[in-house]
Amino acid sequence: MIGRFHLSIVAVLVGVATTDHAHAGAIEYDCDTPVGHYSDIKIEQSGPTYMFRGTISAKVLLPGKTYAPVANARIGSVDGKQSVGIRMVTSRPSTEVTDGDVFLMFWPEEKNGKNEPFGKMPMNTDVPFEIVTDGKGTAKVTFAGVERTLPFKVDGALRASASCSTGQFTFKSLETGPWKAAGD
Repeated sequence: MIGRFHLSIVAVLVGVATTDHAHAGAIEYDCDTPVGHYSDIKIEQSGPTYMFRGTISAKVLLPGKTYAPVANARIGSVDGKQSVGIRMVTSRPSTEVTDGDVFLMFWPEEKNGKNEPFGKMPMNTDVPFEIVTDGKGTAKVTFAGVERTLPFKVDGALRASASCSTGQFTFKSLETGPWKAAGD
């Protein structure tokens, strides 16, 4: 655990090449937080087309009275007003959990005024995700092989982030960079 501190690592990518999937190298992130705290990494990139992909796995889910264990991977505006991505979540356990299922969600995808899971996966499974913004008002978000096209229009710089709270989640093979459609 990282203690009672919020850990935020910000990596600013400067001068990234403009190849189809340029990135600064894959990132491994062991997001391990105590109950009621969170940790995140943020990577900023000029927009408007952008790609963020990798895998996410739930390792330990902690009991808490207020907060449920959760992990997120998102692309958003630098000001934080708009984002799209994925979420791995579970209900609040009454004891520490290292085996079981977690729920998978897109962010945002509201049904009846709340986000609802579209599936579940066993803990300790690396679940792939990819978030691609096209710069034309949409983002293609793929999680565990399920794809959604979500509205997303941001002019200017974008921020990819991976975060977790109230447990341990691992993010592997995280890659970011500009995205170009085939034939561009």
